[in-house]
Amino acid sequence: MAALVSLALLASSACVPAPESGIVVVPTTVTTPQWPDAADPFVLPDGGRYHVFSSHTIWGGTFRMPVRAVDDLTRVYSPQDWVDVTVEGMPRRPAWSADDDVFWAPTVARAADGRYVAFFVANRRDPPNPRNPQCIGRAVASRPDGPYAAEPGPFTCGLHGVGGAIDPSLVQAADGQWFLHATFDNTDYNIWAFGLDANLDQGRDVYGLAGYWPTPAFWRSQPWEGFVMENPAMVRDPYSGSYALTYSAVDYWFRPGHATGVARCAGPLGACTASTSGPWIVQGPVGTGPGGLSFFTDFDGSIRAVYASWPPGGEYYWPRRATVAAVRDVATRPTLVPLVVDPASAPVPVARRAIP
Repeated sequence: MAALVSLALLASSACVPAPESGIVVVPTTVTTPQWPDAADPFVLPDGGRYHVFSSHTIWGGTFRMPVRAVDDLTRVYSPQDWVDVTVEGMPRRPAWSADDDVFWAPTVARAADGRYVAFFVANRRDPPNPRNPQCIGRAVASRPDGPYAAEPGPFTCGLHGVGGAIDPSLVQAADGQWFLHATFDNTDYNIWAFGLDANLDQGRDVYGLAGYWPTPAFWRSQPWEGFVMENPAMVRDPYSGSYALTYSAVDYWFRPGHATGVARCAGPLGACTASTSGPWIVQGPVGTGPGGLSFFTDFDGSIRAVYASWPPGGEYYWPRRATVAAVRDVATRPTLVPLVVDPASAPVPVARRAIP
C-alpha cells in the first residue's frame, strides 16, 4: 500500500537533519492527579471550556469514548463528581471494529470546515494479523463533545495495512499544516507520521487506507527504552520554532516502571534526537507508570501537558488518573509545573541531564 504524500509536503520536509544537542531535561515524578479516571487523556480547549477525552472506561458506567467538559484545570474531582460530568462521545460502534471493549486514545481538533475530527484506536474485525488487530479510525462531529460518527473503514492499520497501529496524536506545524503521529506495531521502528489537509484528512489508497510518510519519525535507540515505545505526542515551541516529542517506554503500560521520555525534533516528520540519559517522567509516591501524555494550548496561549498514572499498588486493576501541568522551556529545558499545589505530592526532581 503506497505511502502517498503531497508534492508540497515532499519538497518542504525532505532531508531535514536531526537537531543538535542543547536541551536540558529535569526528570520528575508524578504529581497530584486532578481527574480520577482518564487513561490516555487528551484536552481540547473550545468555547471557554476544557473538553477531556480518554480511553474506554467501565467505572461509573460503560462509555466507549468518555468526554467531560470542565471549567477549572486545578479542581481535583472525586470519582462520583467525575462520573457526573461524563457523557458518551461516540454512541455507535464503528462499523469496522470488533465487538469488544477496545477503544483507546482519542485525539481531537477542529478542522477548517468547522467540524470536530477525532482519531481513535479500536480492534478491527477478522484481522489479517491477529497478534496486532488494532487500527486507527477517524470520526467527525458538529460539537466538541459529540456525538462523533466514525467513518465506515479504518484510517490506518499500520505497516502495509496489517501491522497494527495505536496511539494517534495530532500536531499543527508553524505553517498551519496538520500532522498525525501514531505508534506502529510489528516493527522496531515505532513512531510514524501522516500529512493531513486542512480538514484533518488525506486521500486513501485502493484499500481505503491513508498513506504514511515512508520513513519513521522516531524509533528506539536508548537502553532505558526497553522493548516498547508508544504514545507519541509532539509540541512546537512558539519561541524557538523547534519541536519536542514525548513518548512512553521502558515497560508495558500496565506496570509501575512504564515511563515517559522526551526527544528533540527538527519537524513533525523528524528527524528526532533522543535523550541519552533516561526518561522525563517516572514513578513516585503519588503515581506509577506515567504515560499517555498529550499537549494542548490553553486559552492564553500557554502550553499544557496532561498524562496518566496508576495509583501505587493498583496497577492494571484500578483506573488510571490524569494530571495536568504547565510546560515551561519546551525547546531548552522542558519542565512540568503542577497546577495543583499539594506538598505531599511535590515533584521529585532527579539529576539534571542533557538531551544531545
